[in-house]
Amino acid sequence: MAISSLSVTEANVAVFRRAIDEGWNRGNLAAIDELFAPDFVEHQAGIAPGRDGVKGSIQALRAAFPDLHLTVEDAIAEGDTVWLRLSAKRHP
Repeated sequence: MAISSLSVTEANVAVFRRAIDEGWNRGNLAAIDELFAPDFVEHQAGIAPGRDGVKGSIQALRAAFPDLHLTVEDAIAEGDTVWLRLSAKRHP
């Protein structure tokens, strides 16, 4: 299903699923610039706000755990807010 045929809420979840796969699992930081709005705000403690903070977080996590693989177990969204429950394991 194309993202354009999804509701806004479904599209937001699809964007975050892709961000996890492209950014965290594959280390493609350019995907963060493509997927996250320039005025994106990160609300997780310890991470700088904006896309650069997210990219820095990805780089740090991948440097510490290069074989880490994140899986989206649950996704909940309302409007433009998305919550994800992730599991993490070593990728063979």
